[in-house]
Amino acid sequence: MTPGPRGTRVLIVEPSLRDNGAVRSNVRLAQRWTAAGCPTLLLAFDGSPVLPEGHVEIPDDVAWTVATTGEAPLRRSLLPVLRRLLPAARSADVVVAGREMGLGLVLAWGLARLARVPLVVMVRSSPTRSLGSHGPTWMGAVGRRALRGADALVCISGGLVPDVLATGARARGVAVVLGGVEVDAVRAAAREEADPSLLPAGEGPLVVALGRLSRQKGFDVLLRAHRAVLDRGLPHRLLVLGEGEQREELEALVDELGVRSTASLPGFAASPLPVLAAADLYVLSSRWEGFSQTVAESLLVGTPVVSTDCVSGPRELLRDGAHGRLVPVEDVDALADAVADHLRDPEPLRRAAAAGAAWARRELDVDRAAEQTLDVVRRAARGEPLASELVETAAEEAAQESAVSSALSLRELVAEDLRTNHGHRFAPGFHALAVHRFGRWARSAPRPARGVLSVVHKSLQLVVRNVYGIELPVTVEVGRRVVIAHQNGLVLHPEVVLGDDVVLRHNVTLGARDGYAHPGSRVAPVLERGVELAVGAIVVGPVTIGAWAKIGPNAVVTRDVPAGAVVTAGEPTVRERAPRARPRTGRP
Repeated sequence: MTPGPRGTRVLIVEPSLRDNGAVRSNVRLAQRWTAAGCPTLLLAFDGSPVLPEGHVEIPDDVAWTVATTGEAPLRRSLLPVLRRLLPAARSADVVVAGREMGLGLVLAWGLARLARVPLVVMVRSSPTRSLGSHGPTWMGAVGRRALRGADALVCISGGLVPDVLATGARARGVAVVLGGVEVDAVRAAAREEADPSLLPAGEGPLVVALGRLSRQKGFDVLLRAHRAVLDRGLPHRLLVLGEGEQREELEALVDELGVRSTASLPGFAASPLPVLAAADLYVLSSRWEGFSQTVAESLLVGTPVVSTDCVSGPRELLRDGAHGRLVPVEDVDALADAVADHLRDPEPLRRAAAAGAAWARRELDVDRAAEQTLDVVRRAARGEPLASELVETAAEEAAQESAVSSALSLRELVAEDLRTNHGHRFAPGFHALAVHRFGRWARSAPRPARGVLSVVHKSLQLVVRNVYGIELPVTVEVGRRVVIAHQNGLVLHPEVVLGDDVVLRHNVTLGARDGYAHPGSRVAPVLERGVELAVGAIVVGPVTIGAWAKIGPNAVVTRDVPAGAVVTAGEPTVRERAPRARPRTGRP
């Protein structure tokens, strides 16, 4: 970067210094902004040791500090930290939230508002997904408010713009800056010798995946695809480098699939680039991504790529499939087909990778990204609008969709619900849906009327809950042609998502208010199109039930269910026992 106008002082806020792509990216930004004449301080809320990942390495020319050591609970430390760090925020011209969700966003928003300085948010992933996946419910609610009130939001890929606008963010404050990579450093590190302890034993092509062991990364889908490819008679080795909260679940899946000898999950790797360069194929199986640093690094080192077509970076990096192969999200068969095709004939993806390497070296330079992002930060500090033609187009499309949705919620949706419920206008399930549609519509009404409509909706909602026993919060996303077949005992978590043509029967529970297995984490399930839940079914945790799946009576679901699957509770057990002796009734 070349030095520019001086004087803009920046405070970048992160939740911790844990070694991951977002923190490394913000360290690079801080280094280059300081060199360009904009003094930048990197602030992390939690400075406690993190194992096994450890802390990211921070160069000597980057100023940084930590707010806590992680010893005090969050509820006790957040307000004191805000007061203690307020002078740092007041000495800055702008506060930058290093990511679009979680504690870092909440802390950045609080500091910016208390110090009365502009807030810029780096949007690195799908906010509608990530806000519900990190932290307790209150943190997601505060995060949404922060995004709506931010002075600028920088999307690291264009595909994130509709998602950002869906949170209620202002289009005039949204900018797109394609993420950057340290091109020379990545290529140099890739030329080093790979750590032999990381490479799995055995023979055959090496398929590599990198990332945190979390639901977002979709490693469960990758393991199932790996099994499917082996069943087709195509031997290969799968190496998944990373650590995270899904380790136990993934290890159990490895044993369940019988791939312990061919799939390896050795944990976090401090230097994964040599392994990535040595791979025959890199696979990104994520359910959502913002930019995907690993796909960019794969392109730079010339490794062929197969990636899910998730929101939103992979399609931009792979140039609609010109630099690698794109497959649908959560489609085990499609992912297996792509891997199998490459193992049979690797030349097509090798040629695509060579073209991608030349493009990445030219377009993904980190200095370019840092300079463009700093320009956004400076303009936000001056209060200038940012929206580009791409953002304005996305905003217009979002407004059109919202208008159509509102019209449907008032007339056609309710009429459609009535038809779906076979014209039973007094059915409790139809009443619950009608009240829900009304509540969703009322939220978009003009402010003077919104308060009155909200009171009416809450009154009707209390009737539905207390009389019918159907708890359907207004924040639940309900698709079309949904059937609530019976009344009583239906409880939905406020962040549940229901697709079209879903059928719910009585005594069904979706989600749990106080968490399940991971207290404080996102607990709301997603039901795709055509899912049917039978009597007494319970779905807990941030799981996805695939299209047209059926959940049987009294089944408890705590993991993702593939499309079309049938889940049943345990079979009844009949145990014989000796007949009881009949008591004597004779007279003494």
